[in-house]
Amino acid sequence: MSFPECVPAVSEAAVGVPRRAAIVSLPILLVALVAGCGPQETPSAHLSPSDSASIDQIRRALAETELAGSWREQVDLFVPDGALLEGRRPPLVGRAAIRAGLGEFDIAVDTFDLSSREVAGNRSLAVDRGRYVIGVRTSRSGPMVLDSGWYMMVLRQQRNRWRIAALTHHSDGRSADAAMRAVNER
Repeated sequence: MSFPECVPAVSEAAVGVPRRAAIVSLPILLVALVAGCGPQETPSAHLSPSDSASIDQIRRALAETELAGSWREQVDLFVPDGALLEGRRPPLVGRAAIRAGLGEFDIAVDTFDLSSREVAGNRSLAVDRGRYVIGVRTSRSGPMVLDSGWYMMVLRQQRNRWRIAALTHHSDGRSADAAMRAVNER
């Protein structure tokens, strides 16, 4: 059976197009559809030098407030409806929830480093992805527990200032479990 024979017979009067013309235009239609569904040119995802500097400043401020235990100042780095997403508990959404969640931990942070690997975005939204290293103690004289892993920070421009919209992290290993056990045993 040839292709024209397998096409259902449709009355030319019903369609208004000769059958042979319909068969020829079908491949053209398919090519047009596939071309329209292919990869599209995306808008530029580049940040200006001043935006990049502002995001670097947010990252540094996050590290400084973590080291100082300045949870109130750290929460101010978030947009009002920002979220802190930590793997072992429900998301903390909004500044009040983040402040309360951070206040639960009675720990001393001895070392904290954020090393950005990639920052991309546009004028209103950016993503900063990288590595972290943190060393915490559950008491001043207790042993330090080191943890390292990946972080991802989504930032949003609000009133011409960059703020954290969402922050999440994921540990590389078991040291995070040890740190959480030590905190929970207190």
